[in-house]
Amino acid sequence: MSPRKSRVRWGTWLVAAVGFVLLALAATAQQTKALCGVVTDVSGAVIPGATVMAKDAGGHEVRAIADGEGTFRFAALTPGEYTIAASAQGFAPTEQTVTVGTQAPEVRIALGVGKTIFAGVWERELAEDDWELAR
Repeated sequence: MSPRKSRVRWGTWLVAAVGFVLLALAATAQQTKALCGVVTDVSGAVIPGATVMAKDAGGHEVRAIADGEGTFRFAALTPGEYTIAASAQGFAPTEQTVTVGTQAPEVRIALGVGKTIFAGVWERELAEDDWELAR
C-alpha cells in the first residue's frame, strides 16, 4: 500500500471517530433536562436560602440552595421520577414527586410554618398540625 493511500485511510478513520464522539456527546446532552422552581411560604412570599433536594428512584441525590428570589435549578437531570424535598429554618419540610420527561416541569414548593422542638440532641421541624401532638 502506498504512503498516500495509508494517510487517506487514517484520515478517513480519524474523521469517522471524531464524528462518532461528537454524536455521542450530542445524544447525551439531549437526554438531560434542567428542573427549575421556586420555594415560597403558604402566603406566596419567597424563601431565600431554602435547601432543595432532588432524589431519583435509584437514590441519587442532588442539592440546590434557593437564591434571593426563592428560585432553584437542577441543571442536568435524566428523565424519570424525582422526589423533590425542600426545607428552611422555621418552616416544616415538605416533599413532592415530579416527573421529568421530554420537558421538565417548573416546580412550586410551598412550605408551611413549623416550630422547632428539642429532645436531647435531636431537633425536628414540626408542622402546625403536629404541634398539638408535641404538647
